[in-house]
Amino acid sequence: MNTSQPSFGISEPNPPGSSGGPPRPPEIPTLTNLQ
Repeated sequence: MNTSQPSFGISEPNPPGSSGGPPRPPEIPTLTNLQ
Protein backbone atom coordinates (compact mmCIF):
# COMPACT_ATOMS: atom_id res chain seq x y z
CA MET A 1 0.00 0.00 0.00
CA ASN A 2 1.42 3.34 -1.05
CA THR A 3 1.35 6.16 1.49
CA SER A 4 1.23 8.84 -1.20
CA GLN A 5 -1.97 7.29 -2.55
CA PRO A 6 -5.28 7.22 -0.63
CA SER A 7 -6.25 3.82 0.77
CA PHE A 8 -9.57 4.20 -1.04
CA GLY A 9 -7.79 3.45 -4.30
CA ILE A 10 -8.75 6.68 -6.04
CA SER A 11 -6.34 8.89 -7.94
CA GLU A 12 -5.75 12.56 -7.06
CA PRO A 13 -7.59 14.03 -10.09
CA ASN A 14 -10.85 12.42 -8.96
CA PRO A 15 -14.28 14.03 -9.36
CA PRO A 16 -15.65 15.90 -6.31
CA GLY A 17 -17.77 13.74 -4.06
CA SER A 18 -15.93 10.54 -4.95
CA SER A 19 -13.89 10.69 -1.76
CA GLY A 20 -16.94 11.93 0.14
CA GLY A 21 -15.37 15.35 0.63
CA PRO A 22 -15.52 18.87 -0.79
CA PRO A 23 -14.17 19.52 -4.32
CA ARG A 24 -10.44 20.16 -4.10
CA PRO A 25 -7.92 20.90 -6.86
CA PRO A 26 -5.66 17.93 -7.72
CA GLU A 27 -2.67 20.27 -7.42
CA ILE A 28 -3.00 20.28 -3.61
CA PRO A 29 -2.15 16.92 -2.00
CA THR A 30 -5.03 17.19 0.46
CA LEU A 31 -5.76 13.48 0.08
CA THR A 32 -2.32 12.65 1.44
CA ASN A 33 -2.79 15.10 4.30
CA LEU A 34 -6.06 13.41 5.22
CA GLN A 35 -4.20 10.22 6.14
